Amino acid sequence: MLRVLREFSFWWDAFCLNAPGAIGEWLRARLFFKRTQNAAAKIMIGPGVSVRGWDNLHYAENLNVGRGCIFETSLGEISIGKNVSFNSGLVLSSNHGRIEIGDDVQIGMNTVMRAAGHCFDQSPDIPINQQGHVEGKIVIGNDVWIGANVTILPNAHIENHCVIGAGAVVSGTIPEGSVAVGVPAKVTRALRQPEK
Repeated sequence: MLRVLREFSFWWDAFCLNAPGAIGEWLRARLFFKRTQNAAAKIMIGPGVSVRGWDNLHYAENLNVGRGCIFETSLGEISIGKNVSFNSGLVLSSNHGRIEIGDDVQIGMNTVMRAAGHCFDQSPDIPINQQGHVEGKIVIGNDVWIGANVTILPNAHIENHCVIGAGAVVSGTIPEGSVAVGVPAKVTRALRQPEK
């Protein structure tokens, strides 16, 4: 009987995560509240979102998640601040690591963040998929805009008030108040400071 209830729970989650229209939005918000034990206000979750590891997903109020986003956190942790918006197709994978996203962050479509990497140099006789993982951490500061199709690699740190250009690959630290573009991402200029 317990197995049947678990199966029903899985199907119910799948239905809620893919239901269309306003009813689907309402169902997804309730599902997120229930699964994460978070009663954050003003949450909007688009259809086709996938979550593995509900217990390790933490978020504050005003979260907006676009269509088809993926949260992989069965073996890691994802922490999301307030007033955060994810466009469609975002992939957040914290397995074997941690992802921390600050407040007032906007992330463009098809961006990928992977907190850990594969081990690959133990022995040529051991297939890479059997060599395990190297744990890592990704930190995104407050007031950051990340363009579309950006890849953020393990141990990257984007400090506060930064802009990351579309298609960039971020692997190190982007200092506060910077605009960074390219592969690998390099700082091209500072953001204009507010006039006093």
